[in-house]
Amino acid sequence: SEGLTPNPVEQILVTSDQPKDTIEAGKKALLDMQLAYKLAYAATVEPEQTQYTDKAKEYVLAWARTNRSTGNPINETNFDRMWIAYDLIKDAFSDSEKEEVLRWIDGIAQTQINTPLTLGNTSINNWVNHRDKLVMAAGILTGNQATIDAGIANYKHHMHGFYRPDGT
Repeated sequence: SEGLTPNPVEQILVTSDQPKDTIEAGKKALLDMQLAYKLAYAATVEPEQTQYTDKAKEYVLAWARTNRSTGNPINETNFDRMWIAYDLIKDAFSDSEKEEVLRWIDGIAQTQINTPLTLGNTSINNWVNHRDKLVMAAGILTGNQATIDAGIANYKHHMHGFYRPDGT
């Protein structure tokens, strides 16, 4: 883990409507999600190797302190890996650090809930599934039942619109 440095960005922008260099920068930043997850997993498997916990924590805090939601679920769908990393090593965080991370996670969920999906057919395509995943995961991590309920209600609403009664 030595030599690794978090690459958080204020906003992830990876959808096809963005300039190519913006998309590439976003994709590079998203590598942090998987790296934090791998480090936290290693910390769980080898707890005596505290450098894994320390480095995963560094990544989670860097993102919590820098990133703000765009409301676009495609841009943010990979955050679940960072959130799992947090959940795996949350005991390594002070109470104030936990509050900071949970505030970031909840902020993403609330922005997702309050941002209508109005680009083209985004209100009926996979954007909805990505949003529902983020909202429900955030609700579970933060313990916010209203967020969980919003995610479930949204999911049920869209599933009824996607499928016929016979399941097709």
